[in-house]
Amino acid sequence: MVTEATNVLGTKLETCCTSPMTGYYRDGKCNTGGGDLGAHTVCAKVTEEFLKYTKRMGNDLSTPVPDFKFPGLKPGDCWCLCASRWKCATCGFVGDSCLNFGIRFFERVEGTRC
Repeated sequence: MVTEATNVLGTKLETCCTSPMTGYYRDGKCNTGGGDLGAHTVCAKVTEEFLKYTKRMGNDLSTPVPDFKFPGLKPGDCWCLCASRWKCATCGFVGDSCLNFGIRFFERVEGTRC
């Protein structure tokens, strides 16, 4: 029996974004499973600052990769992020601890849709 994914509130997992198509399974939802080692479970509307940050950290999300049908993200796009990258970006990861630099990498997404 397949169970339907739920969000942290225990309710139905809503669509994050379909343009560009996001999600580990490219179904528009921040669903996860055994193969998703990055836990792509956080729906966020990315900013220019976040795109620069994640590129510096080795994950360039702004450059298109046609072989993977990835259009590249631009500020204002929504994307299912790895939970650990989201945490580090929101609090400023240094070594094994997080510091709050007061940098706002993400805009609040009303509800769950962009």
